[in-house]
Amino acid sequence: MRILQINTIRAITATGRISEDIEANILNAGGESYIAFGRNRCDNNTYRIPVGDRWDMYVHGISSLLGDNHGLASVKATLRLLREIDRINPDIIHLHNIHGYFIHYPVLFDYLKRKNYPVVWTLHDCWTFTGHCAFYEQIGCTKWQTGCYDCPQLRTYPASFFKDQSKRNWELKRNSFLQLNHLTLVPVSRWLSKELENSFFSGQSVRCITNGIDLSKFYRDITLNGELDFPYVIGVAYPWTRRKGLADFLKLAEILPVNTKIILIGLSVRQQIGLPSSIIGFKRIKSRDRLRQLYSKALALVNLTYEDTFPTVNLEALACGTPVITYNSGGSPESVCKETGVVIPKGRYDMIGGALDILNQTDREILANKCRKRAEEHYNHKKQFDQYIDLYKELLKEHKHENIHHNGMQE
Repeated sequence: MRILQINTIRAITATGRISEDIEANILNAGGESYIAFGRNRCDNNTYRIPVGDRWDMYVHGISSLLGDNHGLASVKATLRLLREIDRINPDIIHLHNIHGYFIHYPVLFDYLKRKNYPVVWTLHDCWTFTGHCAFYEQIGCTKWQTGCYDCPQLRTYPASFFKDQSKRNWELKRNSFLQLNHLTLVPVSRWLSKELENSFFSGQSVRCITNGIDLSKFYRDITLNGELDFPYVIGVAYPWTRRKGLADFLKLAEILPVNTKIILIGLSVRQQIGLPSSIIGFKRIKSRDRLRQLYSKALALVNLTYEDTFPTVNLEALACGTPVITYNSGGSPESVCKETGVVIPKGRYDMIGGALDILNQTDREILANKCRKRAEEHYNHKKQFDQYIDLYKELLKEHKHENIHHNGMQE
C-alpha cells in the first residue's frame, strides 16, 4: 500500500500535523508514505516532495490577488509534481488542502482522471465547492449551492482586489472535480457532510472522519508552579482573523467578574497592543508543554468562532481536562456534550458568565475526568486515523476488483 498525500503546509499547522499522523498509521500498517507539500521547510527526506518554491508561491499569489485566479497558476510546479507521482506510482492519492498558492488544480485533476487513481480527499474547509471563499457561514451566503456570482467576500482569503471570477471558478471546480471516477470525500465533521449534500458534490461518495489529537501530548498538567495563579478562561487561534471572534473577547473582558481574566494565544504583535488589563495576550506558543499547562489550569476554553469545520483546539482542551464553551457555529459544537461544555448562540458572549456558572456546578476533578474521557473515547488520533487505513484497503480492494472485471470484459 503506497499512499501519496498532497497538502498545503507541512507539520506546523493542524492540517499538516494530521497528514503526518495519518502517515504514522500508514507506516504502522506496513505501507509506504509520501507527502507533497506547498510550503514550509524541506528536511531532505526522500519521502517529502516540495511543490514549487517561494517564487512560484509569490507569482501564484499575485495572479490570485489581481485576477481571482486562485488554484489556476503554478502550472510548471504542478507538472513537476505529476512527474514525481509517475515515479512513485502510488496506489492511492490522498488530497488535503490544495488551495494555498501552489497547485494548478485543472492540470492535477486532468492527470488524476487520465491515470484513474483512487482519490481520497479530506475536506478541512469549504473552498472545494465554492467559487472563491473557504468559509461563508458568518455572512450566510448560499450562492455556492447553485453557482457563485457577485462574490461578497472577494477581499477574504484567497483575496482578489480587482476581479470577481467566482462564477467561472465555481463552474471550473465542478467540472474538474466531478470528472473523477474514484473519488471519496472525507469531511471532518457532520456539519461539513451536510453542506456537501447541498453542493455540486451531492451524490458523491462521502465518509466522515473527524479530527483526532495525540493524547500523549495533551493531558491534564497543572504544573505551572504558581504562575497565573488566578481564574481565567482561554482562547486559542492562529491567526486571529475576524471570524475567530477577537472583537467579542474584547467585549467579554468588560463583563466578566473582576477577578477572572482572559488569556488569548496566537495574537500578532499588533493585536496585543492596547489590550485591556483583563486580557493577557501571547504570540503563538510553539511548545506543546506550555500550551498543555495553560489549557489545564483554565476554567474553560472559550471558542467564539463564527465559522469553523471542526476545531482541534476544542479537542486539545478536552484532552487536558478543560471544558469548552463555544458558539453554535459550523462543526464546533460537535465535540462538546452537556457534561463537557456549553454551546451558546453566535454572538451571545454575554451568556459566557452563565455558562461558567453551569460548569462550576460540577466538581472540578469530576469535570476534568469527564472531559478527558470524552477525548479518549472519541478523539484519539490513532483510532481516528486508523479509519483512513480501513478506507484505503476498501478502495484498493474495489479498484482491484474493477480492474479484473474490466480486463475480463476486454478479453
